Amino acid sequence: MKKLLGLIIFSMMFCNVSVAKVLNFECTEKFSRYTDGTENRNSNTLMLLQIDTNKKIMREWSDFSNIFHPEWKITKITDYNYYSNKPIDYTDLDFYTRASFNRWTGSYTSKISGENALYVYNCEPAKQLY
Repeated sequence: MKKLLGLIIFSMMFCNVSVAKVLNFECTEKFSRYTDGTENRNSNTLMLLQIDTNKKIMREWSDFSNIFHPEWKITKITDYNYYSNKPIDYTDLDFYTRASFNRWTGSYTSKISGENALYVYNCEPAKQLY
């Protein structure tokens, strides 16, 4: 009986390991707004998003290599979204600096104070092809 109880407790220690995973998304830009008031709709710019639930990091990669896209430290996880107001290695922060991924609709929004631009993407699950 002691061995069975010990085996159950030992196996429960490793139950939470399988919950952490890396999620990959292919996102297309549907809306962007800049400080000069210009808006861009349905540009279909491709962006890849990776969410690491173990390290609590969201990573952005754009198909434009000259555009800066940060890594975000996830500060809040709910049933509805992953949220961050802390880009990694970026110091010019304000109240509006944020990134949010809606877990139900696949909508991803990011804004950094230094860029003064708001980006909205629609994302779908992606697989690594090669």
